[in-house]
Amino acid sequence: MRAILAIDQGTTNSKAILVSEAGAVISRGASPVGIYYPQPGWVEQDPKRIWQSVCEAVRACLDAGPDVSIEALAVSNQRESVTAWDAETGEPLGPVLSWQCRPYRAGLRPAHRRGSPHPGPVDYGPSPRPDVPGPEVAAAPR
Repeated sequence: MRAILAIDQGTTNSKAILVSEAGAVISRGASPVGIYYPQPGWVEQDPKRIWQSVCEAVRACLDAGPDVSIEALAVSNQRESVTAWDAETGEPLGPVLSWQCRPYRAGLRPAHRRGSPHPGPVDYGPSPRPDVPGPEVAAAPR
């Protein structure tokens, strides 16, 4: 039997689903990820645990279903969460900064306003978006 393996790596769980050519769900697997809050407003995850949870979810899914030929792989992830890896060792350089993490907000808005010639309340342009990881990387401890 031919199938598609779909992986959804989410904030709280990694999930895997085998789908038949006809679109029927053949089997499922899931594994929790874990989130920690090192200080107020900070939301972090362990990058190695995320990878481990993906492997566990895929293994559980494959073990729960019949023998299949995986013809395609579909992947969805947290997208806006971010981490960095050492190019030589492949080891993470720190935690995953979750898309929910907000350590940068306090410093970003004043910097955004600093160059404005307007003394009073004005439209300073778009507010920082919670779904863009750039400010999180800039605010990360070095």
